[in-house]
Formats: sequence, C-alpha cells, structure tokens
Amino acid sequence: MTDQRPLTDSEGAILTLVLRQGPITAYQVGKTFADSPVHTLNTSKGKLYPLIHRLHERGLLMAEDVPGDQRGTQRFSITPAGRQDLKRWTLLLRPEHELLHDPLRKKIQGFELLSKEEQRDWIAAARTQLRTKLRAVENWPPEADGPFGDLVKENAKVSLQARLDWLEVALMRVTGQDSVR
Repeated sequence: MTDQRPLTDSEGAILTLVLRQGPITAYQVGKTFADSPVHTLNTSKGKLYPLIHRLHERGLLMAEDVPGDQRGTQRFSITPAGRQDLKRWTLLLRPEHELLHDPLRKKIQGFELLSKEEQRDWIAAARTQLRTKLRAVENWPPEADGPFGDLVKENAKVSLQARLDWLEVALMRVTGQDSVR
C-alpha cells in the first residue's frame, strides 16, 4: 500500500538509481552516490538506510534477501507503484528547482567579516576546489549515469563553470581589478 505524498528529491534520486541498477543493496546505493562526482546526496548510513527503508515501507521498493548472507542484507528493486511515483516526480517542476542551493553563494554574504586577504584566500580556495571537481566530472563516464548520463554530465560541467565564472567576478570585486584571468 502506497501513500500519495510526492517524492522528495532525495527519494526520487534513490528510486532513479534503483530503476537503473536494481536489484541493488542499500550499501551499493550509498557507494554509487558517494563515488559519483555529479550527484550530491547525503550517503551517511544514518540518513540513507532509513530513507531506503521508508521507500520500501511505502511500497515503492521491494526487497529480497541476499541468499547466504548472514547479516540480513537485502537487494531492492523498484515496484510498479515506485515507477508511477518516480514518473510523477520526474514530471514535477517546483520553485526550488529554479535556483539551486549553493552554499558558496550563502557564505559570500558573510564576507564583510573577512579581511581583503581572507576574502581573496577564500575565493582562491573555492576556485581550486571547483576546478578539481570539474576535472572529476569531465573524467566521469557518462554511461555511469544511465541513458541520459551525457546530459547529467553536461549539466554538472556547465554548473561548475558558471560558479567558477561567478567567483572570478567576486575576485575582481574584492581586488578592484578589471580581469583576473
């Protein structure tokens, strides 16, 4: 029996992964998200395992015991109800999808507390991290994210590049320069 509340984005991401790779264990779900440079899902056991089990309790995932496993490990597959809810989630566009959460954008609002040197150092560190992530995304095989993995990868690349461009503008503002390239 399923309830009709809409899926959260985390629930949708998990169901999408199970759809593509199922049957899959909760450990494999967490490892896939943790290893991916293009996904950001809290993969701590304290968050992920209860979320997967709630999807199971709602009838969106079915579970089968892994034969011979003494720990009670289960593999999960998506149910027909899970497919229906996943389709509804995929079609639903909400206001929070328009401008994504960006901690860097929030942190820069506290720049008035930093010296000019601390501001420059913060921007340099953020740029270094984003460039490292961009290289990881560029090297990520798009087929790892299913039939539309190339679009997932392109979105991640464009998003990272936009953030790098924004940090360049921030650095110009902090240093009073016309260009820092």
